[in-house]
Amino acid sequence: MKEALRNGLALGIAMIILGIVVMVWPGAVMSMVCTILGIGLLAVGIVGIVKLFYKKRSGEIVEIDITSIFKNVVAIVLGIAFIVKMETFVSIMPFLTGVLVTVDGVIVIIMSLVYRSINRNWYLALIGGAIAAILGIIMIAFPYEVALSEVFVVGFAIAIGGLANIIYACTVKTVIVEPTEDEQPVEVEIEE
Repeated sequence: MKEALRNGLALGIAMIILGIVVMVWPGAVMSMVCTILGIGLLAVGIVGIVKLFYKKRSGEIVEIDITSIFKNVVAIVLGIAFIVKMETFVSIMPFLTGVLVTVDGVIVIIMSLVYRSINRNWYLALIGGAIAAILGIIMIAFPYEVALSEVFVVGFAIAIGGLANIIYACTVKTVIVEPTEDEQPVEVEIEE
C-alpha cells in the first residue's frame, strides 16, 4: 500500500511539474508533443511495413493482412500530418487533455468517497478532484476557446489534477483489506 501512495504522490508531482512547464512554454511544448507523436507514428508505420517485406524476403510464407497494412499506412499518414499540420492537432489537444483530466478528477472523487469512512480528510481530495473534473469538462465543452487562450489553461488543469492526486495520496492513512471467505475485515494503518 505504501508503494501505491508513493506512486500517487509521484504522479501528482509529475503532473504539477508538467502543468507548470506547459503554462510557461505552451507553444514549445505543443510543438514538441506534435513532433514526437508524428515521429512515433511514422516509425510505427514504417517498421510495420518493413517487417512485412523482410518476412517475405526471408522466405516465410506471409499471409497478407490488409488491416495491418492499412493501420501502418494510416500511422505513416498521421505521422506526416502531425509534423506538417501541427496547428490542426494543437487545436484538438485541449479537448483530448480535457478528457484525460476529467477522467482523473472523477477517479479521485470516487476514491475519496469510497475511503471517506476511514479518511478524515477525504473532502480535500474530493474538492481537488471536483475542480480537476470541472476544468476538464470546460476543456471538453469549449476546446476552441481553450485553444485560443493558448495552453495555459491546459497546464493549469494538469497541475490541479496533480495537486488532487497529491492531496489524496497524503490524506489516505487507513485501508480496509478485503477478507477471504473465512476471515473478518481488517483495517490496516499505513505507516508514515
